[in-house]
Amino acid sequence: MVHEPTPVVAGNSGASRFENGSPLVVVPSWLVSLVLHSLLLFLLASELKSCGDVSGAADGELLREVGIYVKAEKDTAPQESPPTGEPADTQVAMRPESPVVSDEPPVRTALPTDRPNVVGAGVPTPAASSDALPGVIQPGGRVRSAGLPPPPPGQISFFGANDSGERVVYVLDCSSSMTIANSIGVAKSELKASLRHLRPDHQFQVIFYNVHPSVLQVRGFGDSQLLPASRVNRNLAIQFIDAQLASNGTDHMPALQRALGFRPDVVFLLTDADQPGLDARDFADIRKLNKGGARIHCIEFGQEANLNRDENFLMHLAREGRGTYRYFDVTRFPRR
Repeated sequence: MVHEPTPVVAGNSGASRFENGSPLVVVPSWLVSLVLHSLLLFLLASELKSCGDVSGAADGELLREVGIYVKAEKDTAPQESPPTGEPADTQVAMRPESPVVSDEPPVRTALPTDRPNVVGAGVPTPAASSDALPGVIQPGGRVRSAGLPPPPPGQISFFGANDSGERVVYVLDCSSSMTIANSIGVAKSELKASLRHLRPDHQFQVIFYNVHPSVLQVRGFGDSQLLPASRVNRNLAIQFIDAQLASNGTDHMPALQRALGFRPDVVFLLTDADQPGLDARDFADIRKLNKGGARIHCIEFGQEANLNRDENFLMHLAREGRGTYRYFDVTRFPRR
């Protein structure tokens, strides 16, 4: 028996196809591709939407990057107000890989407020307080004196004692008693004023003493030489004067011996006449040393009015030395 083939009906190719007796459904490939692409587009759209939403955020609130706000401890500059609706603590976002560097230096540099001035041959002037040494002057500055007039033209003057000599030695007491009423400060001030009026052809030396004399030393000049009154030497003398401090007791003779050893024309001796004074043996030694006939002017500092008392050793020394004697009450000196 011969079977004939089953006829195929035109237009029926688009219907579901079954294999002969098979339960599997044959799905067209274009339909599978469409479904897969639609699924991918749906997932992509869902991801993009989730990036723009914040769970629990209020309507209209913007998502901002939140970091750590760093404020410098010593920053005194006014801070700008944050924009409206922006929290103040979210102004600065710090990246983890960026180190925080402060605008302040790691160590604050402390500059000195009182650098010493340089005068003369470049030697720094010792630092001095204006309260401790009111007579300290700077180059070009004015000297605070005890209110005495300047010397006559061509003469040397110290505390009002004038002399026309050209070789002068200043001898000043710097024992501890000279700290009373700032006596040492006033003495230094007047000494500087006297040095300023020296002519270049004058020669001078400065001696401060307590129990030991201290003599101005300048390179190029010996211990027994007077110094020309040049501007450089006078500036060096001012530095030497500023460095002297009042301390210890008093011994007048070693300083007077050094002064007369310079063979001066004039000696100015200033002291508060603290004991011990000079005795007969001392005066005999002074007469032997003073072969050059130096005139000795004595200035005494006291703490009360000079009542007509008996002659003391300074009056005696001035009389024998053909000089003058002057007394000053230190309590009446101007202070500041």
